[in-house]
Amino acid sequence: MNPVKIIKLIVFALAVLAGMAYPASKIIRFEFPGQPPAVYRFRTGIVDPFDPFRGRYVVLRPLPSEVQIPNKGFDPKYAVLGLDEKGLATVTDLTEAPVKGRDCVRLESAYFQNWNKEKPSYGITLPFDRFYLNEELAPEAEKAFNEAIRKGDDVCVIKVNIYQNGDYAIEDLEIEGMPIHQYLKQSTRKE
Repeated sequence: MNPVKIIKLIVFALAVLAGMAYPASKIIRFEFPGQPPAVYRFRTGIVDPFDPFRGRYVVLRPLPSEVQIPNKGFDPKYAVLGLDEKGLATVTDLTEAPVKGRDCVRLESAYFQNWNKEKPSYGITLPFDRFYLNEELAPEAEKAFNEAIRKGDDVCVIKVNIYQNGDYAIEDLEIEGMPIHQYLKQSTRKE
């Protein structure tokens, strides 16, 4: 075999391996983390209308969207998580980097709101705003979600795995304490 062809074959094989390395490392990091992720349940708020250009999913607005803490003097990048009296996720602090020994999640955005001088706060956007579903189930799930969210703040929650480096993975969407698939099966039996 020609040495030039051998070199081309080796370069091609290395390029293919390099292209597969990133997705493989992401999969391994999420499926086999060094430390198991912490599971948090976030309240969800009222959602935006359906957007047909983004595909089939349920649009979420994870709460809290506002944290009452004084101005940090820097641009917060991470939310330090805790639990409230009902066992649902809450944000206890905002930081520039993950805090060792605490569960943190990277924020989409954070901005200081100085409109109330007695209770200064930050408006925050948590990164998980979509729950993807099978194309056939998504419209039914969004309808059930929109009907349930009107009952109160604690009716719809998203279950999220929070990893030590600030990454996350949405595990499930729960309506009235049931996973969405189970809730949809039960609601179709009632009809």
